[in-house]
Amino acid sequence: MKQLLIKIWHYTPMLLILIMSTATYMSVQTYLGSSSKNLSIETAKHEPLYKMYKAEFHNLDLDKKSNYTIFADEAIQYIDDNSFLLNTIKISNKDSKQLSIITALSGVIDKEFNTIDFNQAFVQNHSAKGNIIINSDKMIFYPKLDKVETKSRTIIQQNQNNVSNLLEADTVIFNNITRNIDLQGKVFGILRAKNKG
Repeated sequence: MKQLLIKIWHYTPMLLILIMSTATYMSVQTYLGSSSKNLSIETAKHEPLYKMYKAEFHNLDLDKKSNYTIFADEAIQYIDDNSFLLNTIKISNKDSKQLSIITALSGVIDKEFNTIDFNQAFVQNHSAKGNIIINSDKMIFYPKLDKVETKSRTIIQQNQNNVSNLLEADTVIFNNITRNIDLQGKVFGILRAKNKG
């Protein structure tokens, strides 16, 4: 019995080392496993599903009240919300009465195609009544409503009825069909007659 106790006593440190090593290994593996799961969840929150180059989107409005075509040098769709990130954008809508063009550095389309958030955007509306150009760093376009709403300081150039106007406002709501311009916040304007000659 005494010899058995002596042998156990001699092997006790080795057993303790083995137990501690195993426990440490298991705890590290558990931590790494949970960390990788959390990392994959965080990454999936806005992970690209696929990328397209020279992309085109047609007939944004399923009711065909407006007939816009979007051209983008690059389009990226994301998994979490099915939104699209577009780079170098041009949107055009031509009907019998007017031509509307929107150009922007970048933009995001929601999955329902209800809104497009633009960065550094220009809106050009050309018709027989004259031309309207709207420039803003932040802009939201509602294709189905055919409406533009700016979210930063906005410059408007208006040439119609032989009059050339330059306007500036905090924000603007522009109806692309009626061509009504709703100036909001602080407004500055220069109104001058256009030379007939």
